[in-house]
Amino acid sequence: MVGFILKYTLKKIFENPFIHIKNNIIIYLNNSFLKLSGYSRDELIGKSISDLSSMLRLDSQINMEHIEKEQSCYLFTKELEPREVTISLSRHSTGNEKKYIIKEISNSRIESRLPFAANLLKDNEIGMAFYSITNKILIKVNNNFLDFLGMPDKSNKDCIGRNPEKIFKGLNEGDLQWIFNNSAGHNQHYFSMMNKHQYIKRAGREWAVSLVPVNLSEKERYIVYTVYDLTDMCKNHKCNEVSVHSEKSMRDEHLLIRFQFDFIKKMIDNLEVGFVRYSYPELKIMDINNRALKGIRSINPALCSTSSVIGKRLLGLLDFDSNEQAEFMMNLKNIKDKKVNCSFDYKKIVSEGEERIIKLVHQPLLGLNNEITEIADVAIDVTEEFKTKKQMEKTIKIQEELFANISHEFKTPLNVIYSTDQLLELYLKNDSLEANRDKISASVKIIKQNCFRFAKLINNIMDLHTIESGFYKLNFTNENIVQVIENVVQSSSKYIKEKGLNIIFDTNTEEKVIACDAGNIERIILNLISNAIKFSKPRGNIFVSVFDKLDTVEITVEDNGIGIEKKHLDKIFGTFAQVDKSLSRNAEGSGIGLSLVKSIVEMHNGKVSVNSEIGTGSKFTIELPARIVENPSIIEKTIPASTKMHRVMVEFSDIY
Repeated sequence: MVGFILKYTLKKIFENPFIHIKNNIIIYLNNSFLKLSGYSRDELIGKSISDLSSMLRLDSQINMEHIEKEQSCYLFTKELEPREVTISLSRHSTGNEKKYIIKEISNSRIESRLPFAANLLKDNEIGMAFYSITNKILIKVNNNFLDFLGMPDKSNKDCIGRNPEKIFKGLNEGDLQWIFNNSAGHNQHYFSMMNKHQYIKRAGREWAVSLVPVNLSEKERYIVYTVYDLTDMCKNHKCNEVSVHSEKSMRDEHLLIRFQFDFIKKMIDNLEVGFVRYSYPELKIMDINNRALKGIRSINPALCSTSSVIGKRLLGLLDFDSNEQAEFMMNLKNIKDKKVNCSFDYKKIVSEGEERIIKLVHQPLLGLNNEITEIADVAIDVTEEFKTKKQMEKTIKIQEELFANISHEFKTPLNVIYSTDQLLELYLKNDSLEANRDKISASVKIIKQNCFRFAKLINNIMDLHTIESGFYKLNFTNENIVQVIENVVQSSSKYIKEKGLNIIFDTNTEEKVIACDAGNIERIILNLISNAIKFSKPRGNIFVSVFDKLDTVEITVEDNGIGIEKKHLDKIFGTFAQVDKSLSRNAEGSGIGLSLVKSIVEMHNGKVSVNSEIGTGSKFTIELPARIVENPSIIEKTIPASTKMHRVMVEFSDIY
């Protein structure tokens, strides 16, 4: 049962990206959405749903205010990168409050699905645009494309995510719209040359347009739209041109072949994978693209140009040891003996000071006699795949540790309560309750402490989920923050003295009124004090300070305990993060507390940070904005109100 609860709870905690809207205004976004969109929380909070739709370029595809069922569309990040997503309303949406769930479709990014198109966009001669037939919008476009169409004054920002007819004036009545419709409807490649086309402002320039439909599935249909300036090429041919129709047709056919050849060569040159073509069996290089040349140059800097590589033997450039050479030649022999259609090798190289793992795929090219005359190698950088595999293995290990940790957190108080219950049952059976009054009193305290520990763990897990879901409510009122923090120190001082520690409060002002949720501020300060108690040395000191910095208030909790290694400082605010992951660790705790601290501080538009040194101690710093709410609205608290001492006992329940 505990395992089921854990799996369900953890599944709910790791939410998809979402936005929370109230009265058509954004009031909350989770971190997953911020990561997906590339925007910061400050850039989006307070925006209308219409503003958001425009910023993400959704307005040309869907109407977010009237979404009733899940819809697919393209979301464009702050950097105008397309992300194919589904958008739906959460079942929690009611009335004027809506929660939109945004899920990125897995393996849908253009750079991974159609890398050749993404790379050709960077070409300095070919103009290219990437058009979604399904959504009827431009997904990618380069400046050369806009320049060829006579719109150098436009930028990517003006075009990405828009309908073509809104970008190219007059397009809906012209030849290009017919080309789009024909290519999209019949899945036909279209190629033509146009002279002095009405959409080109460059008089006398000839250019070729090519539209290639790409159907990845019934729902994923695109057009790769390229334009290429042929003016100089045409001039060279016109010098020898005779006014014979057949020769003109031959000229056009030659230009078409030349354009297609150049296009393919540019595509190969701009591929993110290396390409090498070499003779067989001599293994002398005949052709190489930019990516492969860069890889070879990282091994041998003297080979800085294509001409310096052409004609050289491939194995002499790859820095293979004897075993790697033998394996390479064996793979080529297997291809020659037709045991396999193609084969591959893995090779580690150092490029720009970083070790990379390259997969070499060998593809034979046959001559007229059906014998291998050449071999084309594609070199694919698979470093990230190897890293992803390692990261996945690491994630699985962390997940296993996580379940073990949370299971431990549930089992520990259960075992203590069960053992105490057995002891009380024994006293009752032996009719020795009165004789063991002191032991029974101590046992009741143990049961109570562990009940508090259960309450803390369950509250923390549920609150973390509620925060991630965007439904956690803060009760902002104008409070004297100095008094709030001092009350926390006073309410916990007795407990701290019983532990043989000292707590010292300091401030540079007697009063500083700011807008905050006093109950949640008490909770996070108690959490930080609890951590300080756990990791303090005997007779150690805990310092709690409040400093007025005019526009902000700085709250610090500092101890002179064991400290935290610097390599762990970036991780401790993560969910379930713990420095000591062993089940026999020195201090108990689920690792949820600091994640909650960070979330609640950020909901106050504040910041939290930590400085620590091993053997010296740790210092947590919270910075809150010194703002006032003019009309504080009392919101029903998520957690029922409780006495200060009860709150202290709950927060300190995992200290033994």
